[in-house]
Amino acid sequence: MIICKRCGAEISGDAVLCPNCNCRTGIYNAEIKQEDSTLVMIIRALIIVSLFFSVILILPMAWVIPLKRKIFAKLDHGDAISTGLKLLTFFFVNPIAGILMFFLKDEGSAAYVPRDFSDNKTIQRGVNMKFCPSCGTGLANEAVVCPNCGSVVTAQGVNPPAFKLKTNRSLIKLILLTIITFGIYPIIVMSGISTDINIIASKYDGKKTMHYCLLIFVFSWLTFGIAPLIWSHRISERIGVELLRRNIPYKFSASDFWLWNVLGAIIVVGPFIYMHKLLKSMNLLCEDYNIRG
Repeated sequence: MIICKRCGAEISGDAVLCPNCNCRTGIYNAEIKQEDSTLVMIIRALIIVSLFFSVILILPMAWVIPLKRKIFAKLDHGDAISTGLKLLTFFFVNPIAGILMFFLKDEGSAAYVPRDFSDNKTIQRGVNMKFCPSCGTGLANEAVVCPNCGSVVTAQGVNPPAFKLKTNRSLIKLILLTIITFGIYPIIVMSGISTDINIIASKYDGKKTMHYCLLIFVFSWLTFGIAPLIWSHRISERIGVELLRRNIPYKFSASDFWLWNVLGAIIVVGPFIYMHKLLKSMNLLCEDYNIRG
């Protein structure tokens, strides 16, 4: 038995209302407070979760900042803007700006052009050219010393490496081993490509491509899949530039990634065409590296 605080009547211990004056008992108030505390806890939890996801959603936007800086730098210097960079602008910066960029009249090429530093004139690709094995500067055939770094150049400019890179990558092999290894083999192939392109091109362009495993297992999920797009764009462009620098007659660039691997996914076979071009490009680069270094 309990006593009503308003009228003093004795009422049952589990009663919610006093039968005499209809006053609410302490049991009712306790239940209300318990409900309120439960709601407060749920509200707090939801706010914390929303804040967490807000931070996660902001992280991918960080990739847009260096992208904008690169675009502004090219616009300020009047440099040619690649198709891949235009598509990145369309998808991740501003669709209208991306469309307008396709109407720009690009002067020259965005690809790397070797230069002869002795007279500061651009050397034509594929016309009586050899390269310095140390810095990659384009040289005249009769040159014996590189005017850029001072290295002695042999008659053919050949400096074969101590070890050979793989040149047997193929699309059919990739598809079959992907099925057999339950998707593990493509990671091995792409890891090898990210390593080999650094071996082939880093001493010439001063760049370093992120290892594929680091990209997939760390940055991919942190950026909701945006990092692999940027990585693929950059490595495709870098491979294409190195093909040009070595005068290898095969066209490959970041535009192949966006046109075949991304937009080409609509026709299903697009990504396979891109992968074939990527593997063939790397085989050609590795063959040339195994001979000339």
